[in-house]
Amino acid sequence: MNRDDAFRYLNSKKNTGLEPEGSNFKIRYEYLNRDRSLFNRAFQLAYGEHGLDVYFNDIHYKVINSMLGLYWVKNGDLLGSLRSKFFGPYYAEVYLMREQGMTIDANNININDVNQIIINTKTITSIKSKKIEIFNYQYDIDSEDFEKLYISIENIENNLLKNIPQNNEDLNILEHLANKYPNIRSLISDIITITSPIISSIGG
Repeated sequence: MNRDDAFRYLNSKKNTGLEPEGSNFKIRYEYLNRDRSLFNRAFQLAYGEHGLDVYFNDIHYKVINSMLGLYWVKNGDLLGSLRSKFFGPYYAEVYLMREQGMTIDANNININDVNQIIINTKTITSIKSKKIEIFNYQYDIDSEDFEKLYISIENIENNLLKNIPQNNEDLNILEHLANKYPNIRSLISDIITITSPIISSIGG
């Protein structure tokens, strides 16, 4: 099986299609225990590594994170939980980030703007890397807090892309969650540190 075969196989399985998740996207697949071996092989080929390139309708995405073997208890009953755990259905999820570009009008830009765009581009790359790492802690954080965290990081990223000042509310949310969750404190601190020179540069 090659990667094209893997995508054809996965497309034959029940799935949600691309669903918006903030400014990114998620696909959830459903499969049964009897399909587990072949499904896992196809899923790993298609989405098994961070940063893999994926194309849907000629639009370029990159893999942020993927998870296999998920199951959910329906109606909260123990028997249903055991049945789902051992027989399925199972679910697999992949999170995708759409590749973004920065358009520059060469007729209406000065050297300071160019320097700022170069700085912002490097910073965005660093923040994207940290955002991928944050996904690894998705199930260690309260779902509401994770949503706030992810939206704040995306707001920071989008402001850098547009070269506009950061919103203090986003930075305050990051600081609050860094104090609340020691296991991601260093990651959030890195994002704040990476962003700090940009805040000073734009503000000045």
